[in-house]
Amino acid sequence: DGSLYALEALGRGTHPALSHSPLHLFQIAADIGVSVALSKAFRHAAVSLASSGGVQVPLFLNTHPEEVNNTAALMDDFRLLRQRFPAVALAGNA
Repeated sequence: DGSLYALEALGRGTHPALSHSPLHLFQIAADIGVSVALSKAFRHAAVSLASSGGVQVPLFLNTHPEEVNNTAALMDDFRLLRQRFPAVALAGNA
């Protein structure tokens, strides 16, 4: 019916000395071994912004492929986000 169904969170960099492109940021993160940490940081920022913005539709979250190597940690992180931001409807894509 044309109504908004959901939103997808897409991370972008804001540091003036770095690229704004998530592709480039993840390349840098991979080079220094922090891809999962960057993915988690993007996810937490997105849910926090959705909460403060009063988003009322499901929020789709991307995960870095390396995160499926430790699904227990990934699920713990989603549980933490649900506890901190219970009003935000979360969804995920690996």
